This record gives sequence, C-alpha cells and structure tokens, in this order.
Amino acid sequence: MASISPDYELIAVINKRDKKYLLSTNDLEKYFIPKKNIRITEEFLEKHNRGIGYTKVASNYIFKKLN
Repeated sequence: MASISPDYELIAVINKRDKKYLLSTNDLEKYFIPKKNIRITEEFLEKHNRGIGYTKVASNYIFKKLN
C-alpha cells in the first residue's frame, strides 16, 4: 500500500545476496512496475487480498513518510 500512497516515498531497497544485505538507492523508479497491465489501487489490493507480481523486486523496501 505504501508504494501507491502519496504519503510515502520509496527511498531505498535492500537485497540479500550470499548471506549479505545490500542497501541501494539506485534506479528506484524500476520497482513496483506490475508484470501485467493492471492499474493498482487500494481497492484492487483489498479485493484480491494478495500481492502483485512486479518486474523487479527486492528483499525489503524502505519508505519515508512525507509530512
């Protein structure tokens, strides 16, 4: 929900590789792009009650609450 909320901004992602966690702030615009051509809304997520398949994923996401 944070990814579609105007109250939050994605500021970093964390990926786990070979038992190490790597923090990245690069190419954040490439995350949260759906694999299928769908419009993601709060209503859509609540109705389907499951995650969405994205073209690029990370182990963890870090968001900043705006205002």
